[in-house]
Amino acid sequence: MRALTIGLLICLLALPAFADKRPRYEGPFAVEVSPADVSFHIDGPPGFYSANVPVNVEVSSGFPDWSLYCQATYLTEVTSGTTLPADRICLAGSFEDTFADQKNLVALDQQIIIGRGSFTGPAFVNSGVLSLKFRSQWEDKPGTYVGQITFTFLATP
Repeated sequence: MRALTIGLLICLLALPAFADKRPRYEGPFAVEVSPADVSFHIDGPPGFYSANVPVNVEVSSGFPDWSLYCQATYLTEVTSGTTLPADRICLAGSFEDTFADQKNLVALDQQIIIGRGSFTGPAFVNSGVLSLKFRSQWEDKPGTYVGQITFTFLATP
């Protein structure tokens, strides 16, 4: 029974995004994310504002089957500390979407799956470039807002 329990163990790890590439990880998996923080400069009327830099995600896995999820935190204005909710940070329904079609945007206030894969060995594979948008409203004060994206790696051994 214990072997069955261990065999069904699912590895779960929430990783905040890190700006610099970390050293290659020798363990069963690793997730590399760049940049560490997501930032938006909001300086006009309500609408969609692109993140200042897209988020690049790479995965290395020794597992035969894995999934990668992401979720955003609220945004904080860098000088005033004003916060804006994560439910207005959006990701395209697919990596190819250029946000021209707003119906394909997905809010990041809850975990969403952004990639699936299999054994990669020690090599890192690009899991995608996340182009993010923020939907501003009239009451949002102009400024530069910063937040984080949390990544969760889920693997079945």
